[in-house]
Amino acid sequence: MRKLSILSVMLLILSSIFLGCSLEQSPFAPDTRISFAPVILPAGATLTSATLNVYISTPNNGEVTVHRVTAPWDEATVTHESFANAYDPTVIASFTADEFMWHSVDITTLFQQWSNGTASNFGILLDQPANSSPLAAYHSRELTSNHAYIEVCYELNGETFCEQTEVIGDTFITELGPTSNKGSAPVFYTGTPSPGLKARALLQFEVAAQLEQSGCTHTLRYWKRHTGFGPKEDLVTPLLPITIGNYTIDTRFKAIVVLKSGYGYFGSGLTKMMAQLFAAKLSIADGADDSEIISVIEEADQILAENHWISWYYMSSAEKQNIRNLKNTLSDYNHGYIGPGHCSEFEESHDYCGNEDGSHERGCDFYRGWRHFDSDDNDGGDND
Repeated sequence: MRKLSILSVMLLILSSIFLGCSLEQSPFAPDTRISFAPVILPAGATLTSATLNVYISTPNNGEVTVHRVTAPWDEATVTHESFANAYDPTVIASFTADEFMWHSVDITTLFQQWSNGTASNFGILLDQPANSSPLAAYHSRELTSNHAYIEVCYELNGETFCEQTEVIGDTFITELGPTSNKGSAPVFYTGTPSPGLKARALLQFEVAAQLEQSGCTHTLRYWKRHTGFGPKEDLVTPLLPITIGNYTIDTRFKAIVVLKSGYGYFGSGLTKMMAQLFAAKLSIADGADDSEIISVIEEADQILAENHWISWYYMSSAEKQNIRNLKNTLSDYNHGYIGPGHCSEFEESHDYCGNEDGSHERGCDFYRGWRHFDSDDNDGGDND
């Protein structure tokens, strides 16, 4: 009887997955098909809200949690196995899948991170961690109406504007079919009707970087001095939270640890790259243009998301050299050798080339004679 019961559950899930349920649009549900271009926040705009909106065609009264995806995926090929749990378990927001209707959830902080470049945009995962049956079903973009979308509202020059951007990719992954792709399904699902039968949804949106003046960058040393743990003003806290790999830095206490290469072990090249990446993201959040290093940031984020700091000691020479190269490129950006240029902090940056505007040149960040060189470059090399 137990085998028959398990088989019945599996057949129920399979029929739900392959045939769909409640696919006919309710005559009382509004047609909210949206075909807007990506939302681009204008320069000087202040984001006030961003809401994720999904249409549920089969409710199950369970809690749905929203998570940030940490690695790229493709709607046409992703499976439970290939996705490999590439998401941040931190719950961004949640809602209850309790009615045949639109459901909205606040993702303002995540959208802000996507927009200002402090977190890479690999989309959103919807999960139902507790047992929930039947599976909750949502309209996918393969149907003709009620596609998932994000509504973004912002203030500019005393006025409020709201725009919407539609999902560009949605699917679901299941433990029941770990190598099966569901990218063309007319619905996507969430739920855990029985242990080992979990279904989770993936959604992708195109988010453009906020338009900004080119801005300028600060060094790692500058940001260390402006965490509020000394006489300098705390300029870091207003720019938080910032996500590095899978790690969200949301307090100045976490910030100073990362900036001092204290996350993990100082000799790990991953720890040092993390410090330079965080410094770069602080400058970006402060208005610096990141267009010249966006690919470097994405690669560094992915490496940190996939590796623990101790992984450094098990990496190949080629992998270590790549991480050193990324760290050096980020350091060059922070010092103004590449990118929009260094901010005018002549008296703090130890630029002794005699440039009246305080601009930097490679090799000019050292004290002369008996003095020590700038501490953020004095890392003593990586331990192998």
